[in-house]
Amino acid sequence: MHLPTVKTGTPSAYDGVRTLTKEIAPLSVPLPLSVLDLVPIPSGATAAEALGRTVDLARLADRRGFARYWFAEHHGMPSVASSA
Repeated sequence: MHLPTVKTGTPSAYDGVRTLTKEIAPLSVPLPLSVLDLVPIPSGATAAEALGRTVDLARLADRRGFARYWFAEHHGMPSVASSA
């Protein structure tokens, strides 16, 4: 199976996030995208630090035109700051 090469815009401040340019599909209909954030707490970090990174990501998503920002709800997980 051969997959086509996709051109991307410049990398964003958030690792791994790239914006697609109009060069890919100039006649396509815009597709609203959302972010689903688990708010993970990396080893050695605090929940406050994880939430600070989430605020940064939410601001970036807003600047990039994402439609919604969702939080994944998981119960009883000490490594997740979005747990209920």
